[in-house]
Amino acid sequence: MKLPIRISPQPIIDAITEFRFDTILHPSAVFGVIYNSLKNDYPAVSELPITQLPEVLRDKDESLRYKPHYLITSVKGFKVQIGPKVVTVSSPIEYVGWIVFENEVLRIINIMSELKIVKSVKKIGIRYIDFFEADIFEKINLSIEHSALDLESQSKNFQAVFADDNCKHIIQISNSANYNSMNGSVIDIDTILQGDEVRLEVVKDLLNNLHKKNKKLFFNLLKKEFIDTLNPEYE
Repeated sequence: MKLPIRISPQPIIDAITEFRFDTILHPSAVFGVIYNSLKNDYPAVSELPITQLPEVLRDKDESLRYKPHYLITSVKGFKVQIGPKVVTVSSPIEYVGWIVFENEVLRIINIMSELKIVKSVKKIGIRYIDFFEADIFEKINLSIEHSALDLESQSKNFQAVFADDNCKHIIQISNSANYNSMNGSVIDIDTILQGDEVRLEVVKDLLNNLHKKNKKLFFNLLKKEFIDTLNPEYE
């Protein structure tokens, strides 16, 4: 199936990349070192609530270990969250397109590589959340049925995790979402690299591959006749 390069109106409400890593620095030093190289472009800084928890608790609890501690925002609207073992990069609210988004992500990764603070990357993930003002279950190649119940007009939530070569997808679909006071549906796909630890120097090819897999899954979910209503543009 040939994939569109864009559709309109743009349904993406969030796009996030996540990098978890081991570092040579003391955990408390990671934010300062990274931010010092980004502060000219990311002047807005806010501390996240997790920093109010004791460090011992944050280190011991697996669910907290990879949480970011600070949020910084660029003059162009990009958001970067930084923790002792994690960096996430989010696109501006109005999605800027993959090429611009990827360039900013790789710029930050290159800065981290030049700082020589990362021993190895433990996880690479890319997540897209799309919002539609419709019951998306009527427009995708997926159905939820029950022999004794009528589910057509009901609130539905679907979640699944499955492998795809060297990555896995975590997919969540709901027809009872709300965004900017609008009711509708979301398709949330998180695509994560599985396998061995990697070096920062090879992240570019890996990230691009994850993006392609995420995009392919998204468009394969949508029915062809629905895609045709979204003003698809092809190369």
